[in-house]
Amino acid sequence: MKKTLRLTLTSLGIIVAALALVLTPGWLPQKPAVGQGQPVLTTPKRIYLPDEKPHFTLKFQASPTQSSSFATQKVLAAEPVQTEVLYNGQPIDMPVVVTETSSGLDLTINPKEPIKPGKYTLKATVNTDEGPRTTSQNFAWGVLAVNTDKATYLPGETALIQMAVLSSDGHTICNAPLSLTVTAPNGQETTPAVQASGICQGDTYVQKPDYTTSYQVGEPGRYKMLLRLADSDYTLSDYFEVAPTVAFDITRTGPTRIYPPVDYAMTFQIHANQDFIGTVTETLPTSFQITPGDGGQVITEGEVKKQVKWQVDWAAGGDYELSYHFKTPLVSPAFYFIGPLTLSSDEQQIFQESRRWQIAVDAIVYVGERGTLNVNNGSGLTQAVTMASNATAGNTIILVFATRDTVATVDSIADGRSNTWTIDKGPLNTYNNLVFIASTRQDTATLQTNDTITVTFNTAPNQARLAVLEEFSGLATSNYADVTASANASSTTQTTGTTATTAQNDELAVTAFNISADPSGVTATHDSSYTDFTTWTQQALTGDGQDKRLATQYKILTATGTQSSTITLDATHGAQGMIATYKMAAAGCGSPTTDDLMRHGNYFCSGAEQSFFWAS
Repeated sequence: MKKTLRLTLTSLGIIVAALALVLTPGWLPQKPAVGQGQPVLTTPKRIYLPDEKPHFTLKFQASPTQSSSFATQKVLAAEPVQTEVLYNGQPIDMPVVVTETSSGLDLTINPKEPIKPGKYTLKATVNTDEGPRTTSQNFAWGVLAVNTDKATYLPGETALIQMAVLSSDGHTICNAPLSLTVTAPNGQETTPAVQASGICQGDTYVQKPDYTTSYQVGEPGRYKMLLRLADSDYTLSDYFEVAPTVAFDITRTGPTRIYPPVDYAMTFQIHANQDFIGTVTETLPTSFQITPGDGGQVITEGEVKKQVKWQVDWAAGGDYELSYHFKTPLVSPAFYFIGPLTLSSDEQQIFQESRRWQIAVDAIVYVGERGTLNVNNGSGLTQAVTMASNATAGNTIILVFATRDTVATVDSIADGRSNTWTIDKGPLNTYNNLVFIASTRQDTATLQTNDTITVTFNTAPNQARLAVLEEFSGLATSNYADVTASANASSTTQTTGTTATTAQNDELAVTAFNISADPSGVTATHDSSYTDFTTWTQQALTGDGQDKRLATQYKILTATGTQSSTITLDATHGAQGMIATYKMAAAGCGSPTTDDLMRHGNYFCSGAEQSFFWAS
């Protein structure tokens, strides 16, 4: 989105002030001079937390033949400055606020809705006598997460620090070159060793944090944490507190990086140093599913947050435990804040943690293969495909099916749990090949091991029958099928055809190829821009010398556009290809609370505060 900022003179007093500025060196409201140099965007840091606004300074840098006065020449707000924000190289609609300062122009990105994680770039163009000059700056927005087991420590205690790192497309990184520097209130810097867990396996559930370290605290005050990726300038700043005494000594145990289909626990160990009768409150996004423990109750506060409340009666010197379980929506990657834990009595706040807990949500799409079918010389009007393992509630199951027949069509698809199945593309029926892609959102019940999905034909294709069942998470709950295409040929290559433009940047594309083969078989080389399913290709017999091979792949899209795929065959074969795309779920967002506005100045949807990763 492009913005233009101009100085407007609306009164005589303002005109007089403007004339005074004109008489001041460096303030002449004209285009930057010929040969002034290139505009430069700088930013104080390259990774931002989700509740921070990326901030940049725009000024001109002198060339080697110019005097230093050119380098300090101001970029004038009276001169048009055009800005554009790109996500993974694609322009997006995101406001940029431009203000004049003593050193140039300040540019602040000011999003008004949840931000999709990924690589971002800010571009700024300034008109000069030599023509437009453009500069750009890559930056990152939060898929580094760091937590401490306490928000406030006592002198001499050991802080346990855990970290998580997600890639630019939201996938877990298990071997990131992390370093952490802790700066004490007296300025002393310490670099504790960061240890990888050794059990991290990407986008999966693990109980142990991906990265941990420990640090012995000293004097009271605020301790700054600086998390850095290798020797780059990509850093994340955070803090914790040390106090000589605390009314309530709270230790949190919970995840820093989560895998959305899984339920997680958050536990508090609390040592009370004073008597307390009242309410303990934990604040979470309203999109979370919450199961409170220890007698807690879940209360929804407006549209943007939920609270878990416990009524307690604690005695000084006592140790207490509170807990709850939570599950995030199938929207990823994402970044959430939880807390701070607050204690209140008679509606008066008594105590509050000094920092919130951070949670990075890794991207999940392909959950896994849930069944296959490989039948030689199949017969009958129906064919059952069996679930080999349990599916997860709310996920999408995609069925890709191929057989040899030029007459049969598909009458219906059904499972034993009465879920709704739709044929998203096909059946395409040429070259003695029949192939289709179908799906269900498991809208009635979750499919389990040994459940069957039954395909009913209008006439029996008494030939080879091949299928795969694949599970995906994160797709939209309704109207999720988007665009499709298909093609057929007798050639050494086979394409899916080209779809219309996809509706969203973030979609899933699934391809299917049904290839005629002779008894010696056919070799298919996959499309390297796509990812193979667990069983990407398989072959079955027909008994008439025309065996069938099914090949299937998928891709996670990051930008809108037309979609297609092509595979290469070892020789000329009759074949069909098709592609279907599916929309990913969108994060919901409500109105800002007073707390959101007062704490951050700008509102970021607290139902799904999301993030960035470093850019090259």
